[in-house]
Amino acid sequence: MAEASFTLARLRGRAVIRCALCGALSANLHDVIYRYCGRCHLFHEAVAEARRLHRAGGAHDCAEWGSALGACAICAPAPAADA
Repeated sequence: MAEASFTLARLRGRAVIRCALCGALSANLHDVIYRYCGRCHLFHEAVAEARRLHRAGGAHDCAEWGSALGACAICAPAPAADA
């Protein structure tokens, strides 16, 4: 199973989402609800589905799936946790 592209947590009593692709942290309620990274401009549910299709042999355009750090969210390895 592919590594998740986000984590959910609580910070000072608020729900937050951390993007594993770029390290951004957001307490915006809509970002948390819709699993969205405003820095990468990607929905994490879409990333998970595209990764599933990629593992099954599907093609994708890396330029359309670029994270804020410039790596493809579908086929590039996740950055280190301290990035």
